[in-house]
Amino acid sequence: MNEDKIGVMLVGCGGIARSHLAAVGKFPHLARLVATVDKTKTRARRAKKEFGAERAYFNLEEALADKDVQAVVLTLPHHLHAPVAMQALKAGKSVLVEKPMALRLKDADRMIAEAEKRKLTLMVGQSLRFSPAMQKARELIKKGRIGQVVHMIARRLGRRKIKPSPWWNDQEKSGGILGHHGSHQIDLMLWLVDQEPVRVFASAHSVKRGWDLQDECSLEIVTEGGAIISLNQSFNSPCSTNDTIIVGTKGGLRLAGGREIFLNEETIEFEVPQFRSIDAEHLEFYLSIKEKKEPEASGRDVRKTVAVLDAAQKSIASARAINISA
Repeated sequence: MNEDKIGVMLVGCGGIARSHLAAVGKFPHLARLVATVDKTKTRARRAKKEFGAERAYFNLEEALADKDVQAVVLTLPHHLHAPVAMQALKAGKSVLVEKPMALRLKDADRMIAEAEKRKLTLMVGQSLRFSPAMQKARELIKKGRIGQVVHMIARRLGRRKIKPSPWWNDQEKSGGILGHHGSHQIDLMLWLVDQEPVRVFASAHSVKRGWDLQDECSLEIVTEGGAIISLNQSFNSPCSTNDTIIVGTKGGLRLAGGREIFLNEETIEFEVPQFRSIDAEHLEFYLSIKEKKEPEASGRDVRKTVAVLDAAQKSIASARAINISA
């Protein structure tokens, strides 16, 4: 029966939206796609038709008034995540918002407070937490297989072309390379080590002509337990890599782009799920709403990731380390 299913509405029908729309359809016993929303009518209608939504909206206020909708998935330009999430929460809808949760810590705090006040679910699309390889790595760390984590090195290097979307190439609207890629890796590192960040130092600049965003970045985080997290990112590197090395007092892990894990150079096998990380993310969202429990990658938990992103921009601007308070 439809009344037993969570009515889902997706706002923003470009880019990553297709993956989220497909994910809604993987759990017909839990959720139904009520509506697609986009100010570009052709995109909203196309998504409605392709993924079987019941209706399409072109106006957000009208869409949020739909009483058949209990949950909203936000796949919008980064600078719109916080304000639109706030609109949805104030309309009484639970929210799954793509990363980054917000570009400024004060906005993340407002989102968390609004969700808690209204007893709604607020979850962030930190899909790497649902990767089987990353979950296995976290399990190994928690079991003490490498001892105490002392250093984590994450690299994501490659070449990116200038995007046709103006917001993507805009530092203020996108958050630059840290907003695009760093928000994933920062969250992953903090989740793996399971410690709060206390200090951040970052350097970044723009190399490529034709866009106004930081496309090279080096970031260092110190955690409450003394672990050092080093993050290096590039949109201009001819040598492409996406890997993570975790150094512990008893050994180490090497994660090769989420596909393989090496424990002290021994390959570790892990269970391959029946669906993608983004599907597991949606399942967690729906179950959290149904069971009234805090989800993995809740707004409250991802707050520390936004705190690092916020502190990183302050560090880049001031050329000094920034302390993070709880």
